[in-house]
Amino acid sequence: MGMQTDWIKLTGVTAWGTHGVLTTEHLTPQPFVVDVEYEVVTELAYKSDDIAYTVSYAQVAQIVVDNITGAHCDLLETLAQHIAQDVLRLGVREVVVRVHKPQAPIEHTFQDVSVQVRRSALIKKANGSFEYVLGLGANLGESNKTIELAIKALEEYEVEVLRVSSLYQSMPILRPEQEVQPDYCNAVVLVRTSYAPLEFLEQVAQEIEFQFGRTRTESWGARTLDIDILQARKRTMQGQWEEIISSDVELTLPHPQVRARRFVLEPWLEIEPTAVVDGESLSSYLPATLYQDLHKISAENKGVDNR
Repeated sequence: MGMQTDWIKLTGVTAWGTHGVLTTEHLTPQPFVVDVEYEVVTELAYKSDDIAYTVSYAQVAQIVVDNITGAHCDLLETLAQHIAQDVLRLGVREVVVRVHKPQAPIEHTFQDVSVQVRRSALIKKANGSFEYVLGLGANLGESNKTIELAIKALEEYEVEVLRVSSLYQSMPILRPEQEVQPDYCNAVVLVRTSYAPLEFLEQVAQEIEFQFGRTRTESWGARTLDIDILQARKRTMQGQWEEIISSDVELTLPHPQVRARRFVLEPWLEIEPTAVVDGESLSSYLPATLYQDLHKISAENKGVDNR
């Protein structure tokens, strides 16, 4: 069910830098050559022929040059890691970086020395524990019952439901030419699971949507069920929950509309009053949305939080 991805390969990007362990290498620049291969969602790009829906190799080349000519690294491994991290931030799924140092200070005849690193975005696949804040919405059929049944369905996928907001009723947000739609029933749910974000999107959220008859024939169209990942978190080695930020075409995190939707903010703040999104307090965004029509239609059901 996921979008088409492909690999883009950029080789031989060359610049001069001062990377190396020896004191002389800190002072005298030498050439470094870098190859980068990266996996990116290309489905929207080739359908639209629009560069906005892919990751430009010109951007990647600039990242490479900026890192080579930038801050000193003793090790090629460190330089390669920095490049890989910066490329992942562009929204790629996976990246392979190979750093060559053809003039390395070796006392023997050699042709080249290089280090290769392979890194995957956290949204693609990662071992560990994840938390997701989910926004559920429906405006076709018995929408209230659909939301309640969808929350129960999450547990069938080995997803632990930690907190559940009240049900809210909201008016649909429509484009000027769209026909009138029924009001939405909305809720926000906090869950914990071992599924990485893309796995959760494709193997849990979209599967449950399909069970309830969801079809994607119209943007902002009426729907039997919509399950959005509003925020993703991963448990760190220190036991803290760290927000996952993603620019991926298929899964942008946090959800790009989080800050502008009252039907998201109020139920989320109900179950997490001190929630923070990308370093900002979630509550700070609520006042700007109060003009949007929203009504609570059920008593809150926060569930049990075992954290």
